[in-house]
Amino acid sequence: MRWWLWPVLLLLMAACGSGGKDGGWDGQPLDPWPTGDQTGDSGAEDGWSDREPAGTETLDPPDGELGDEGAPRPLCPELKGFQMFFLDVGQGDAILLRFPAGSTMLIDGGNNGNGSGVILPWMEEYCLDQLDYMVVTHADADHCGGLDEVVNALPVGQLWENGLVSGTVAWTSFSDAIDKQGVSRLTVHRGTDADIDGCFVEVINADEGWGQGDANGNSLVLAIDCQGITLLLTGDAHQGTQENLIWMFEDDLKSDVVKLPHHGSADHDPEFATYVDPALAVCSVGKGNPYGHPNPQVLAGWQAVGAHIYRTDNSGTITITAIDGTLKVKTEK
Repeated sequence: MRWWLWPVLLLLMAACGSGGKDGGWDGQPLDPWPTGDQTGDSGAEDGWSDREPAGTETLDPPDGELGDEGAPRPLCPELKGFQMFFLDVGQGDAILLRFPAGSTMLIDGGNNGNGSGVILPWMEEYCLDQLDYMVVTHADADHCGGLDEVVNALPVGQLWENGLVSGTVAWTSFSDAIDKQGVSRLTVHRGTDADIDGCFVEVINADEGWGQGDANGNSLVLAIDCQGITLLLTGDAHQGTQENLIWMFEDDLKSDVVKLPHHGSADHDPEFATYVDPALAVCSVGKGNPYGHPNPQVLAGWQAVGAHIYRTDNSGTITITAIDGTLKVKTEK
């Protein structure tokens, strides 16, 4: 090439490299988050398939909230309205109530071992880490036996009791745990009531003079009006107690949901079911128990008034939810 052509060539090269007004490419910039149809491979190796669409929020699990496989644990079950958990503790009673604004009440705790084996795991599953109220209906081991484990594991606001004590190991362990943890003890009587989250809770049986040796007769019985439904929790109330309740309250005993007295024992008043007249009846009972609970004739009496009966020995834990007068039932099995 002749020497005088070099300046011309240099000028041409400079002109080709200065197309944009800023010295860059004057086309549209590449969109880093392509939308619509794209040419070429759209697999994960291109980096598009694992990107979240606009508006998606990814929540990192808090520390310690990973499951066994490293995946986040499921969120806590949503709790609405008034929830009644009739826990499957075998031959015994344990009923956990969750009121509309979140207050909690545990009525009885089954036998020894049921506190740590059933109640506490259930509360953990529902993200309930304290009890506002604990109620012990009476001192029998199948009602108070598991409560000491609960008291020693989480905060309890107040204990309701009828004031009658027992010298059994189960009762002594429970009572000692209450005092050790500094839980407030309230001796309730017939007529004691409370407003809990807008729900009316009334004691309609406590120590009614059946005698120290008659724990069943002196069982605490609670009547609860909440979310447009009524609930009757009867402990181990026997025939005499049921007769007394009929005499005292008559048609006011009518309830939408009832916990059958004394696991459906034959020691009952046949008119009690007629006065209560529930839509749902729950029998807390152990499979193959040696007491013959529940008695077939007793069950037939509740069915005769139109009650749909659920049994923990057949259905496991039974959850009843009340929202604005509507009842929904969920069984574990």
